[in-house]
Amino acid sequence: MTGMKDMTNPIEIAAHAVELARGPGATDAEAWLQSRKTSRVSVRVGQVEELSDAESSVLVLRAFFGGQVATVYTADLSPEGMRQLVMQSVDLARFIEPDPFAGLPDGQLADPSLDPALDLYDDDLFAASPATLADLAKRAEDAARGYDPRITNSEGVIVERGLTETTLVNSRGFSGSYHATGCSLSAAVIADDADNKKRSGRWSTSARFLSCLDDPEQTGRKAAERAIRQLGACPIATQTAPVVWDPAAGEYLLDFFANAASGRLLNEGTTYLSGRESQSIAAPNVSIVDDPLLPGGLGSRPFDDEGCLPRPVRIISGGVFNGFLFDSYQARRAGRASNGHAGRGYQGNDFALGIQPSNLSLVPGDRAPDAIVSEVEQGLYFTQLGGVSLNQTTGDLSLGAVGRWIERGQLTYPVSEITVAGRIPDLLASIDAIGNDPVRLGSITVPTFRVSRMTISGR
Repeated sequence: MTGMKDMTNPIEIAAHAVELARGPGATDAEAWLQSRKTSRVSVRVGQVEELSDAESSVLVLRAFFGGQVATVYTADLSPEGMRQLVMQSVDLARFIEPDPFAGLPDGQLADPSLDPALDLYDDDLFAASPATLADLAKRAEDAARGYDPRITNSEGVIVERGLTETTLVNSRGFSGSYHATGCSLSAAVIADDADNKKRSGRWSTSARFLSCLDDPEQTGRKAAERAIRQLGACPIATQTAPVVWDPAAGEYLLDFFANAASGRLLNEGTTYLSGRESQSIAAPNVSIVDDPLLPGGLGSRPFDDEGCLPRPVRIISGGVFNGFLFDSYQARRAGRASNGHAGRGYQGNDFALGIQPSNLSLVPGDRAPDAIVSEVEQGLYFTQLGGVSLNQTTGDLSLGAVGRWIERGQLTYPVSEITVAGRIPDLLASIDAIGNDPVRLGSITVPTFRVSRMTISGR
């Protein structure tokens, strides 16, 4: 066994973990190492309430003993900590049933020597002082509180930034590492109804680069506007009507759909998309794309979390469902090939490998949002999500909703304490207008769109 070499080098650390795992008999091994540096500044009513910095590292080891695989992790990167990690994997593997689909990727691996120019790293992000971040937060809060005298309180404005270094090494020769940054600004304020009922409004902006965040004043005003336009909100009578989805609401529908397009659910037989490949499942104007190679995207990556080449997937094209998202394990189970959508921590905090969407988008249309609303005689403009009830096997969906009522093509009074319901396949098939106003909300980009008929339950 060789020495540990430069154990401040993440490639060397991960490679050493793989080498250690092979010692007690692992037939294959993979080490995923991520180091993270974060800062957080929160401001409320003009005062800095929190100013924090944190650094952490985690090493995740997958050790294969034939068909038995153990996944273990540690934050202790000392020689003894890594030795104990390997012993833990050996002990754990003894109790695991062999799995014929377990193994390292056998598909197309990424080439870590190639730089796909993804614009993932902002050199200036951590050069900005805490005072600069606090100033951004104060500017957003001042704009929100000054928007309207009915804004009576602030729930705070938070600015966060993070830097990650992700490294992957496996026993079949893959070795790669990349840096990525990200930052966000979120504002939340409260408005009072005439009867002193509180209405909250929130808005946020996020990006890889600090300079790409939305203007803080604009972010604050949007949060305030979303609070003000709910003053006096009330339920409406139960009915069926068109529903125009604001991007902030439409984000959730895309997320629900992407989960249903997971190869894991296909293999488990728990998705309504089973057996629907190459079939029309949405209106002809609907195309949904997941693109892990989008420059500057918050979900972009040069390789997925098991080293596979990330591939853009047009999940729906012209209303036709093209196929599922796969990591190598679920692809092997389904007799398919991975399309580079393996990720960690998406379904919990245990760093287990699973299927993870990257940059998801509903392809914009050519309609102005105002025009989409103006064509509705009576209907709902859906702006904010409440509770969620979702059955991925059937596609049945029920959402608590907040929004504005549409009368004769105009937004009128605010509504709340209602639910909108339907089956996701029916909703996608009933999208009859898509806006030209794509809004990037984290790693999801969605424009305004309209569903021709939905059940709205109120009083």
